[in-house]
Amino acid sequence: MAGLSVHSGDAHRAVRAFAARLAESVAIEGLYVGGSLATGDHLPWCSDLDLVAVTRGRPDRQTAGVVKSLHRSVPAALRLGCAYVPTEDVADVERPHITWSHGRFFRRPVSTVARADLLRHGLVVVGPPVARLIPAVEVRQLRVGVVDELLGYWSQVLGRRSFWRRDEHVDLALLTMARARTTLASGALPTKTEALERLADLGVPPALVEEIRRRRSGETVPVSPARRMRRAREARRITSALVAEMLAEHGAA
Repeated sequence: MAGLSVHSGDAHRAVRAFAARLAESVAIEGLYVGGSLATGDHLPWCSDLDLVAVTRGRPDRQTAGVVKSLHRSVPAALRLGCAYVPTEDVADVERPHITWSHGRFFRRPVSTVARADLLRHGLVVVGPPVARLIPAVEVRQLRVGVVDELLGYWSQVLGRRSFWRRDEHVDLALLTMARARTTLASGALPTKTEALERLADLGVPPALVEEIRRRRSGETVPVSPARRMRRAREARRITSALVAEMLAEHGAA
């Protein structure tokens, strides 16, 4: 298979090209884009492309091999991932699905938060509107989904000190906390750009807010080893306090 060129067009064109080639191998009911590309928040230098394919039947081993080859032909710089959800399983929020992410296959569910984001903002690449295939997510279900992520992934990474030394992890953690707090309070799903404007309200120091802002604008922000360690402790402390605060208030959501 000829590889897609990272220079051949923008993210939307890359997704359309991927969809055309995917349809040659997989029976697709719908292919949708969620995440930052759908919300207008996509930054080519750091954002992933988050796709969900609703398929007719579960991919067999041969089909999975073809799809794997297709994903490997996509330039890594595009950060294109895709979850493959059979129509018969689409209503089961807890069921894991074959998902290509960061260069390999996983089996994991399409989370409640991801589903809500797709329903509210998702772009249709192939098939009917998202709501025709993906069941509705009520606000209470969304809040439960946020709490589940705080109890699961975010509580786990708080124990991994190395996680907090990476620029992208610090940015992701603090922006996710701002988004989670808003969702739990109002049921809204703010973008990362909107979340950035709320970091100061969470107690994130101005210098760190500005550092994140500069990275999201495409700048390379030098960080000394000593500053990196201090920042790791600071971001981890803020995140830990916010997770505890949100779970105390909404843990029984």
